Amino acid sequence: LAKNWLPRLLQIGLATEEAEKRRIARKSRSGSNPGNESDKEATTRSAFELFKSIVGPALMRLHEHAAFCALGVSNQGSAYKIGATFGRSSAERLRTILQSPLPPTQTAKCALELAVLTEAIQEANDAMISIRPMKDIKKAESKKKSYKSPLEKCYTLASDVVVMIERRVCIYSFDACSRKLSANASGNGTFDGASLLAC
Repeated sequence: LAKNWLPRLLQIGLATEEAEKRRIARKSRSGSNPGNESDKEATTRSAFELFKSIVGPALMRLHEHAAFCALGVSNQGSAYKIGATFGRSSAERLRTILQSPLPPTQTAKCALELAVLTEAIQEANDAMISIRPMKDIKKAESKKKSYKSPLEKCYTLASDVVVMIERRVCIYSFDACSRKLSANASGNGTFDGASLLAC
C-alpha cells in the first residue's frame, strides 16, 4: 500500500506546489485584489500541510500496527516499546498469544516486508523537501531552524523496527545453527568445523 501510493501522493504534492508557485507569480505580476486572494489562501491547504496532518499520522498508525503484528513485543533492551494496536480489552491469555514472537519462518517474511515499507518511507521522507511551501522556507531561514520532514518520526520508527526484527532473525539463525552443531558434534570433543560451515 505505502510502496504503491506514497510515490503517487508525492507526485501530486509536487505538481500542486508547482501550480501554487505559478499562481503566486501570476498574482505578483497582475496585482490582483488582495482581499479575494487572502480569502482563497485561508481556505486552501498546501500539500506539505496535508502530509503533516493526514499522511504522516496515517503512516505512523500503519507502521505501529505492522510492528505489533510482526514483533508482538520489543526486544530486550530496546529503546522503542511496541504498543498493542488491537486486542487490548481481550482476555489475558489471548493478549499473551498476541504479544508472543512469531516463528522463525514468519519472522523472516515479516522482516522483508518491513524493510520494503521502510524503504518506501525513506524515499518519501527524502522527497518531502521538494514540496515545502515557500513561506515555510522563509520562516525557517529567518528563525534559523533546521528543516524537519513530517515523515521524519515515522521513518525513525520504521528504522528502529527493522533493526529490531533483523536482530531477532539473527538470534533465530544462531539458535538453529547451535542446535544443528549440537546434534552433529563428535563424541571425542573435536571441534567440527565442517558442520559450522555447512550451517
